[in-house]
Amino acid sequence: MPATEGDNDLPDPRARRGVRYQLTVVVTAAMCAVVAGYRSYAAIAEWVADVPAATALGRPLSWG
Repeated sequence: MPATEGDNDLPDPRARRGVRYQLTVVVTAAMCAVVAGYRSYAAIAEWVADVPAATALGRPLSWG
């Protein structure tokens, strides 16, 4: 079972203000950053900010 399968059932404890992202997107991005070796909140946020658009959109990378 994929790590994000069933995550839509998670309660969302965040306040209803500011920019809203689906909780599954936030959790998946954080999981990817942790797998990449980033551990602190600041490091995870940096990884998310620096991730290439092709990676964020799930597009295959070109190797040429």
